[in-house]
Amino acid sequence: MIWLLIFLVLAVVILLARLLYIKYEIINVTKQLRTINKNKSDNKVVSGLMNKGFEELASAINENIEIRKQVEAERIRTENALKSAIADMSHDLRTPLTSVIGYLQFMKLDNTTEEERKEYLEVALQRAKALESLMNDFYALSVIDSADYELSLERLDLCKALRELLVERYSEFACRKLEVNLQIPEKNIYVIGDKKSVDRVIENLLSNVLKYGKDKVEVSLEASESKAALGISNNVAGLNSEDLEKLFDRFYMADKTRSGQGTGLGLAIAKALMEKMNGDIKVSMEGDMLSICCEFRR
Repeated sequence: MIWLLIFLVLAVVILLARLLYIKYEIINVTKQLRTINKNKSDNKVVSGLMNKGFEELASAINENIEIRKQVEAERIRTENALKSAIADMSHDLRTPLTSVIGYLQFMKLDNTTEEERKEYLEVALQRAKALESLMNDFYALSVIDSADYELSLERLDLCKALRELLVERYSEFACRKLEVNLQIPEKNIYVIGDKKSVDRVIENLLSNVLKYGKDKVEVSLEASESKAALGISNNVAGLNSEDLEKLFDRFYMADKTRSGQGTGLGLAIAKALMEKMNGDIKVSMEGDMLSICCEFRR
């Protein structure tokens, strides 16, 4: 009887000690979590209690901390990207707008001749059109980025679309003295895409080549069972690995001296449209040849 009583007392003591230790660990974990939240640190909750349930709880808390870190990092990236986009847009809007205002003020001067007024008006009109182009591109990109933007996906002949757009831009290639090497199959290559979006992607790639290409341009189209790859390569100079990484970024222009030649949104729009059509767009560099490849689903 005495031994049974001693056993019960020992069991109660051990149970109380265990409960006290669990209480201590709960207080310890709570204190750690409050410190982590207060300091917004990257620390994890550490527990010395050897209990499966408690370990799972600590693991779940640490997963929550990791998710919070990722959400916070994404929020900071989004805010920085928005600030950068607003700053870039403000700069690009201000440049042609300042020019338009300047030339209009020149026209008001008393000593300005009629011939000079016509010249100033022409320049102001060109700058206003550049401003309009920027606004149209920015609006197009904002619409494409919206969650409710829908495409009308259908089976399209990519060869036909490419040939038609190349013919439309032929005179521009001739004026720029760009030698175009075409590697397009005679047979039709069908892909799944939105007609307007496919045309816009091709037009933006061709416009990019017309603005910045040198000497020669290579246009190729090949297909496999699951996808079709449209590649456009052109001679460039002075691009580095950082330029390649940022080529599809909004407002990014590798050559900062090429003001007035573009909005820096063409390739960003092409990338956004390719993603909406479940395709892909990649860039690579070999020597002085810059290659942009669009992969369409078939």
